[in-house]
Amino acid sequence: MLPANVDRFLRGTVRSVWELELLLLLRRQRARLWTADELVRDLRASVLIVGDSLDALQKVGLVSRSANDQYQYWPVTPELDHLVDDGWDVTGKAEDVDDVGGLGEIGQ
Repeated sequence: MLPANVDRFLRGTVRSVWELELLLLLRRQRARLWTADELVRDLRASVLIVGDSLDALQKVGLVSRSANDQYQYWPVTPELDHLVDDGWDVTGKAEDVDDVGGLGEIGQ
């Protein structure tokens, strides 16, 4: 079960499991700069899903976009980083996320 503050954060911030998978992939490799095409390939997702998810995560301050159209996990505050870390600590890996705390229902 997710801590209440992490559950509220995810439900209020992340609109879909795809978005959560993208966030956790970027978080796992924080130092890496990704192109949208690389993310599409790694997630086996559509260009539309990845593009929409990147836009949404940028708007909430979790992802940064470089001048070269590369993306990186870059929370704008330490508090956001801690919330994502706390969610990661509970789930242990992205594959478990949709089974923890009802997150599979995000966006439904």
